[in-house]
Amino acid sequence: MSTAQKWFAVVGISIMVTVFLLDKRSKEQDIEILAHGKKYVGLVDVHGKRVTCTIKWDDGSYRTVTASKPHGSIYDGERYYVYSWNKFPGRLVVDFTEPIIDSTFRKINGRVIKQRNRLVKFTYTVASVEYTRHQLIEEEVVAGRLYPVYVKKDFPKIAYVLPGKNRFP
Repeated sequence: MSTAQKWFAVVGISIMVTVFLLDKRSKEQDIEILAHGKKYVGLVDVHGKRVTCTIKWDDGSYRTVTASKPHGSIYDGERYYVYSWNKFPGRLVVDFTEPIIDSTFRKINGRVIKQRNRLVKFTYTVASVEYTRHQLIEEEVVAGRLYPVYVKKDFPKIAYVLPGKNRFP
């Protein structure tokens, strides 16, 4: 191996180690922010495989955080909680396990198809049309079982299965 090849190998390995360590630190920071941070309402915009989530800051200004799309069935206009903590200024964390459900939703039943880790796939029917949706959740669910599903009245592609106790609006 030439000197130049050795140099490029060392630089490449250094970059990989740095990215790994930064990624690990980022995940640890995210956990702290979710545990201790202030909760804001974030509005989702989908941009291919990425999403932006815009929040109104305490001073009335707006901030946007960009995140990877957590699953394929996320839509413009969804709202999730976004967390910020002064200990890590400038870092915002979108919690895709915490959708915001309000009076624009109605409750129906849906059936869980499967769950892999925190990603659940479920179906539900609105006006004789069957929809399939993915969602990140913290709870364990049973495939084939019916669960309460909250469907956005004016856009039924947006729906959330909420299996946990005391989580219903």
